[in-house]
Amino acid sequence: MSPSSRLLGLLLVVGGFTQCSQAVLLRELLAAFQGVELALGAFYGSWLAWIGLGGALATRLSHRPHHQHLLQGGVMALPLAVLTGILLLRFARFLLQVPESEFIPLGSFLLLTATATLPGGLLLGMIFPAACRLLVQFSTNSGIVPSITSLYLVESLGALMGGVLFTFLLVESLGSWVSFALTATLMLLANLFVLPNPQERFPLRLLSALLLLVFGLLALPWPGQPLLALLESRHFQMVHPGMLRVAGVESRFGQVTLAQLGKQFSLLHDGRLGESFPDPHRARLTAAYLLAQSPSPLRILLLGGGGKRIAGRDAALSHPATHSGGRGRHRPGHAATLVARQ
Repeated sequence: MSPSSRLLGLLLVVGGFTQCSQAVLLRELLAAFQGVELALGAFYGSWLAWIGLGGALATRLSHRPHHQHLLQGGVMALPLAVLTGILLLRFARFLLQVPESEFIPLGSFLLLTATATLPGGLLLGMIFPAACRLLVQFSTNSGIVPSITSLYLVESLGALMGGVLFTFLLVESLGSWVSFALTATLMLLANLFVLPNPQERFPLRLLSALLLLVFGLLALPWPGQPLLALLESRHFQMVHPGMLRVAGVESRFGQVTLAQLGKQFSLLHDGRLGESFPDPHRARLTAAYLLAQSPSPLRILLLGGGGKRIAGRDAALSHPATHSGGRGRHRPGHAATLVARQ
């Protein structure tokens, strides 16, 4: 395989890893800031700004003869840079000392978003100009006219493939963390085959192999899965003190976690508290609202199962309208019939 083909293969995997990294970072950002839509603009604004700054910096360094080392060093450091941003967002509330019940202040929110996207965006911006210079060098040595457009097309194709695979396959079957580790492993593996001479720059290749081993282990069922589960549990205890994480599942729409506090279970959507059950207080309010529209019901239909049906039954039975046969008047011996449906 020619050096130019290897370089195109590397850019294909880099595009897929970049799209996967964006998805994981954005999920962590929305979870840290409770789904505020401003997070989308802050993320993409800072991400694209750092990419532009990295491209300008790489252009200034392009006249130096070591752009090949710049490309490979950037590819090797990219997974670590994105991982740093993910961990920074994961521990955002701990670092800023903001409790879960409060919103993070706007200034801290924007500063943290820019800081979390800085390492990955800057390196990603430096990779593409270095790859262009390297393609020119490879093509000049082989006597073929270079086509910079091919690099852009291949990277875009990799980003498209990475986004589709992450959304519809990887995140639901492996989870976001394992998907990130798997794509990082593939990118580091492709990076090992960029150098045309395997004997050159052995320390650089050894470092790439060590990083490949680390991310490869994180992508394996063991020890990667137990380690990531432990980190997830510790992070949940830190963000939601007093609650016990029972289970969690990831989908293309986000992460849903089942937690327990005493005898009550709660569903959290991307870190935000959603539904809780059983919830007798809410059931009584709902029953009062519905029974107020029909003060003298003859039959009451209860839909649902488990704790919701029990809470609804108790709330309906305790409401005065259930025992009233006339509008506003109580009939001794009359009671509404409760009909339950699963």
